[in-house]
Parts: sequence; C-alpha cells; structure tokens
Amino acid sequence: MAVRRRTELLFAIGLVPLVLTLLVLQALDRYDFSRRQVGVYLEEPPDEPGVIRVSQIVPGFPSDLAGVKPGDLLKTLNGVPLKSSSEMDAITEAGHGTVVYGVVRNGKHLDLVVHPGAPFPYFAFAVNVLVALGYLAIGPLALAKRPGYLRARLLSIFTAAVAIEIALPEIRDTVSLLLPLSLLNNGFQMGTHLHLASVLPERQGWVRRRPWVIPLFYVIGLGTFGTVAAAFVAERFGWQAPQRLSGNTLFQWLGWVVLPAWALGALVLLARQARIYPEAKGRQQASLVAAGLLPWTILVGLSQTKVLDAWVPMHWQDVIWNFTLLIFPLAVVIILVREARSQERILLSLTDEVQRVTSVGEVSRIVSIDLHEAFHPKSTHVFYRQRHSRDLTLGHSTGVAPREEQIPENSVLLRLVEAYGKAVDYPEDLAGLPPSEREWLDRLEARLIVPLTGRDHRLLGLLILGEKKSEEPYSEHDRALLQALTNQIALVYENARLKDSVEQSAKVQREVLARLGDKQLQLVHECPKCGRCYDASEEVCPVDRNELQPSIPVERVIMGRYRLDRRLERGGMGAIFEARDLHLGRAVAVKVLHGALIGEEVTKRFEIEARLTASLHHPNVVTVFDYGTTGTGNSFLVMELLHGFTLMAAIRDERTVPPATVARWLDQVCEGIKAAHRAGIIHRDLKPANIFVTRVDAPEGYKEGPVKILDFGVAKVRSAARAATQGLTAPGALVGTFNYMAPEQLSGGEVDERSDVFALGVLAVESLTGDRPFAGTNPGVILTSIAAAPFHLDGALAGGERLEAVLAKCLAHDPAQRFASVAALQAELIPALRELAAAETAQPAVS
Repeated sequence: MAVRRRTELLFAIGLVPLVLTLLVLQALDRYDFSRRQVGVYLEEPPDEPGVIRVSQIVPGFPSDLAGVKPGDLLKTLNGVPLKSSSEMDAITEAGHGTVVYGVVRNGKHLDLVVHPGAPFPYFAFAVNVLVALGYLAIGPLALAKRPGYLRARLLSIFTAAVAIEIALPEIRDTVSLLLPLSLLNNGFQMGTHLHLASVLPERQGWVRRRPWVIPLFYVIGLGTFGTVAAAFVAERFGWQAPQRLSGNTLFQWLGWVVLPAWALGALVLLARQARIYPEAKGRQQASLVAAGLLPWTILVGLSQTKVLDAWVPMHWQDVIWNFTLLIFPLAVVIILVREARSQERILLSLTDEVQRVTSVGEVSRIVSIDLHEAFHPKSTHVFYRQRHSRDLTLGHSTGVAPREEQIPENSVLLRLVEAYGKAVDYPEDLAGLPPSEREWLDRLEARLIVPLTGRDHRLLGLLILGEKKSEEPYSEHDRALLQALTNQIALVYENARLKDSVEQSAKVQREVLARLGDKQLQLVHECPKCGRCYDASEEVCPVDRNELQPSIPVERVIMGRYRLDRRLERGGMGAIFEARDLHLGRAVAVKVLHGALIGEEVTKRFEIEARLTASLHHPNVVTVFDYGTTGTGNSFLVMELLHGFTLMAAIRDERTVPPATVARWLDQVCEGIKAAHRAGIIHRDLKPANIFVTRVDAPEGYKEGPVKILDFGVAKVRSAARAATQGLTAPGALVGTFNYMAPEQLSGGEVDERSDVFALGVLAVESLTGDRPFAGTNPGVILTSIAAAPFHLDGALAGGERLEAVLAKCLAHDPAQRFASVAALQAELIPALRELAAAETAQPAVS
C-alpha cells in the first residue's frame, strides 16, 4: 500500500517537468507564429461545400488593419484559389512577407494586402501556464488528502491529461502528429471523466452489477477519438478519403455528437446520484460535483450554435474552455478535502467520547456508529475479551450480522492478528486461516481487521470492518487513524476491566467474609492470561508475569484435599479447574459454583447432577469422584480430568464431520445414554458442547480415546419416588438448550427417552452438515419449523436415503412416531452412517 502511494505521488510530481517542457515548446511556437499571425478565423459551413468564410477578426491584428471583415468569403491567397482553410494556413505560414487576400464582399471582389506579424500574446500564454499548472497541482493535492482512494487517483489522472493537452504547442496543421496525440488524449479524458462521475460518491449500483461498464467508457472514448486520429494519420501518408470519412468531417462529428454526449452522460450520472443516493451527505456531494460540471456542459451545448462565437472572441474561447472545465475537478477536490477533515474530526471527537465512557458495551456501540460515518464500511463488528473468558465476544455490529457471536481463544485468526500487531487486510494477509474461519470472515464480508492491543501488548479485542461502500481500499492514512483509535479503545477497555475487577473483588470479599465469620481461609488467585492458580499471598504469575486476580471465592485447597492448579473454563455460574487430589496423587477436574451468587435452585440442580452422574458407572459417561460444599459455601464436584475436544469444537473447526467418524462417536454416545436410561435418567440437554472426545497417550503420540457424555445438570429421573426425593424440576418448566429440544420439551410437556432420541437426531444432522435441522431463536419459532414439514437430509450427502429415513424418524414431531428407545435408534442409525461412509469412500473409484 505504501509503495503504491509513493508511486502515485511520484507519477503526479514527475509530470511537472513534462508539462513545463511542453509549455516552453508552446512559448517558442507562439513566438514563431506571432511573427506570421494575421488574426483571422475561418469556417467551412458543412451545408456550403467549397465555401471558406471569415468568422472572426482579432481587433488590432494585421487582418483587421488590412480591412478584412467577418462574413467575407475568402477565394484566393496571393492569387492562388483556395479549396480549404488548411491550404490558407500552409501558404500564410510558409513565409513572413506580404499576403494578398482575394475576398468577395456583397458580391464584389476585393484584394486586401495583409502584413503578417503581431505582438507575442503574453497574457494568453500566462493564462495557459497558470491553468496547466493549476490542473497539474490538483492531482498531488487529491492524493495527499485521500491517499489510496480511487476517486483521488482518477482525478489526478484526469487533471494530468488535461494539463498535458493545455501545454501542447498550438495545433494549426491538421496533418501534424500533434493532432492525433491530442485526440487520443481527449479520448482517454472522456473515459476517465465518465469513470470518475460513476464513482461519486461511490460506485453506482447498476455499474457495480455490470463490471463491463467502466471498461466500456474507455473503449468508447479511445475508440471514437482514436478513429478520427487514425483518419488524420492516414491522410498524412497519402490516403484519399471520401468526404464523409475525411479527418475534418469526422472531427466535426466529434464536436456535434460525441462531445455533447460525453458532457451530458457525466452530468446524468451525477444527477442520478444526487437524486436517489440513500444518504444525505452523498446526495450533497453528487449535487456539488454536478453543479461544477454544469457550466462546461452548457458551454459544450453553446459551442454547437453561433451563440458562443457571437458572444466570445475566438482568441478567448480556449481560455474560457479550460477555466470552465477546471470547476469540475475543483468540486471533486473540495469533496475529498471535506471528507478528510470530516473523517479526522469524527475520529478525534470519537476518541474524546470514548475516553468519557466507562462501559465496554457502550464503547462498542459508539465506535460502530462513528466509524460508519467516517469510513462508510458496509459492516462494522467490535469484538472484545470478556473478564471471565479468553474468547472474544461481539460487542456491537452493523451491517452483516455474524452467525457466531464469539471468536474462540484457540482461533488461528487471533494468533495471526496478534502476531502482526497491526491492521491486516483480509484475505491477502491471512492466507494461513483454516477454511472454517475463512468462511466465517467471508460471511462478515471482512476486509480490514484492526487489533485492540493492551499496554502489555496482549490482544484485547478486534475491530472487523467490511469493504467500503465506495469499494476503495483502506489507505495507510486510514490504518493509522484506526490504529490510534483502537489504542484509545483498548485503554478504556483496560480501565473498565480494572474498575470492574476492583468492584467485583470487593463485593466477593465482603460476601465471603460475611459468610466465613471468624474463619481464616486462603482464597485462590489466578493469572488472567494462563489461568494458573496460586495462594492469595502471591501477587504475580511467575510464568507470564501477569498480575494475579481473585478468582471465584473459594479456598485454594478444598476440604484439605483438592488443590486448584489451573482454571480451565469460566461461565456465568462458576468455573472448572484442573486440580490435584493430594490424597490419591492424581489429576482431577473440579467444578465449582459461585455459591450464594447463583441461587438455591441452581445449587440444588448442581447437587442433583453430582448424585446422578456419580450413580452412573459407564466408560462413556464422565466419572464423578466426589462432591460437596467448600469452606466458603460453594458447591463443588470432582470429576475425572479429560483431555481432548468437544463435538462443538470439531463442528466449528471442520464445519462437517465425516460419516465414519460420526458413526464411531455417536455409537459410544448411544451406549452412554442407554446406561442412563436403564438407570431411569433422561439427560434432556444433549448438545455438541456436552459430547467430549478424549485423547489418550500412546507410543506414537496421542490417539482417540472414549467419547464421554457431560453435564447431567438438567437430567430428569423417571422413577417417581426418586424424583420426589431429589426435588427435580416440576412439569411445565423449560430447561435445556432450545435448538436441541424435542417439541414436547419446548412446549413444557412431559419428556421421556424419546426426547433424548430427538436430540441425538439433531446431533447427527449438525455433525454431518454443519447446520442444525431446525432454525430459530426461540421455542415458538423452532416448534413451527419442526411442525412445518418432514425432515429432509442435505442433497450433498449422496446415497444417504437410508440415513435420511432414520433421521426423519428421530426428528418426528410426534414422539409416538420416533424410535421407542435409544437402542432401537442405535440399531438403525449407526449402520446407516457406516453405509454412507462406505458409499463416499467408493465414490472416487466409480467416477
């Protein structure tokens, strides 16, 4: 980006010597021509073949002094009959002596003696120099104000082409090579002019949908003007063209048709945006540029009549043309300068506003709104790290709403952006992303990702911006402004975190001390980065030097037996720690609730989970070793420590799981659920996050271990006697996760084994396709989706007819139409999955 910016500026500045050289050549040409100048302008009316008429006389010049009048018909020059005005130019410029004009005036023939020679046109030349340099200065100004912007680049190219045209020596000989070069320059100007008009204030929708339109502008411009140039070149080399195809005829056609169409087309493009553009600021910009283009359009129209010649002397018309066209690029420059100032003003005010806000959520909202006004991105997403989580959470979003509202801690995106330490382009700078993360960023239409980095250089969040509505890239200037802004946001974020941490710590300490009374316990402290746990006497993590913070209010060693070593997960109701059983010398996992901060109902359900899970002894159900209450009054549960990943992580990372793997995993899940059902326990919350695939050590490295079912916290006991003693949720209560609930569970009705069958069907579909079978954000919508039509498997899974029938039976709206038990489901589902896996394996050989 920086290289391109330097190249653009060097190109703009490098044109200065070229234009100055052309102006010097023009001065020499004007001096030589002034010695032969007579101050007469001729016209050849197209409806009067062979007629050469004097159109204008420059007052005080030799022709005026000799008595030549406008309207005279020029017949001879030095006694030689004239056939065209070009012959007159050639004879006049052949020498510097006296010239005799043979004219017819009011039917009388007159011989008028003209003595060529006129003063050097200092004023006209000075105006030309000023206008050419003015055009030339617009390019660097536009590029400096809006570096990297398409409109600034187009404007600099257009004004450079006009500056070169103005600086060219006078073209008086139609067979000169200067004329074809000037015509090609005009054709390029036409394409650039229309291109620029079509991207103000941004590329128009109909142009965006038809990418061939922009190249067509240049083809038309270069094609029409190039055709006329080719005719003049051919005539110079002896080609005798028919009158209708001669260079002069085609040149006149340019003036009559092409030039008005060009001017009117650019004006229509701008007027359309001024009328229909959705934002008032954009309509104002288009209106300003259209107003700047209107005088030139009017001038083009007047040039096709006698009005302009009647009002303006011929020798002043070039000056008026150049000054009139100059209004258009000046209007564009005004817009670019205003945009730059507005952007800086918005970002400066945003920086001040951010510093006054203490809520991270409010900061996210303000940033999204103001960035939209400053840069006009199609979407803006602000993600930040929550206090109790290493994942990034969506703070505010405009434009395309993300399907996932979190970026997990183990995301490759976070590692890459943190390694860059600065704003990165997507997809150019992030080629190493896995397909699932690339697909997610594609759905967000991400183009620029700016890290929110703390004072210790840790990644605190991400600012993800979509493509600009103008479709221009983010410039280095944009990136510098955004990075400065995100540094301020990160500072506010850290201050808010610190304030929240102090307040929460004080609150926890007060509640704990109130509960403990005279007890003296060593409460656990943890590192906010790595999660390692230490006694309260420690202040800094010796591993990564982060200041330790209070964890949930629980002692470091629970019941004198379980020492908390590292926090693995944190949620709204508690946390899970890696711990050490000091009595048996083994690693365990300890799940701790926040205690009084949660409430009696959740605490009671937690105790039920402990008892229910402890009663199940099966290799596919997580093993519970112990449970109880800590010295601070928190409920805790001691489980086997698992290493591996959840089914949710597998789906998120790979999007879809191969049928053979799904068969292997769900076969074990069915075994675990069958054991629970035999014990009279309905899980009621089967979802990918509660299915854990373990990894175990092996000589060759890690290998896949047994699949474990987690979290029986909302399970239901079928035995009425046991349910009464356990005090479980009453009928009609809605517990579980909406997207995996059976219809009877969503509606608060009675659940049984067939409710878990439904959830297993949802798990199978999501594992195979990456999507849940029934969409919805609340129970009512999901119920409607389930009842709407029978389930059909994604057509991409060729050969899955048997599997589709099994899944449709699992996902039936009426429980009576589902498999009566998990054993019956397992007997059909697992063979169907393996059959599909075999068909997919054989598919390449068949093709």
